[in-house]
Amino acid sequence: MNREQWLDEFVEWLEAFPWCWFCSLTFRPGLSAAQARWRLRKWTDALRDELGTPNFEWIAVPEHGHTGLDFHYHALIAGLREYHATQRLEWMRRWHKIGGDARIDTFKPDVGGVRYLLKNVGPQDTDALELHLNARTQLQTTWGAK
Repeated sequence: MNREQWLDEFVEWLEAFPWCWFCSLTFRPGLSAAQARWRLRKWTDALRDELGTPNFEWIAVPEHGHTGLDFHYHALIAGLREYHATQRLEWMRRWHKIGGDARIDTFKPDVGGVRYLLKNVGPQDTDALELHLNARTQLQTTWGAK
């Protein structure tokens, strides 16, 4: 299976999840990759504890930007009780306190957000992904089983 086939299947699988938010989460300069990942997990843990349903789940993909010096994550979040403008603004503020700038948009399933999230990912990059998917999600998990 080549990268494009792998990507097409991964995108199709992830598009079946009921995502609520598409997030872009940046960092202030000087943090290591481990420190950035810790902040991401701290933020998503708090989000799960405060707004999460039993179906809370998320995926985040690290990216270094066009210059290679702009480390950030793109993330998809599902399983939120409340996720409209007021909540998005509050969680952008919370991210700013621990990481940097954040942009959180309501996920729109038909505009290519999942493919954008994975634009620089291939089968060799899966160890860098943050996949926190809930076993309660009712999906047929045949992705990659060919």
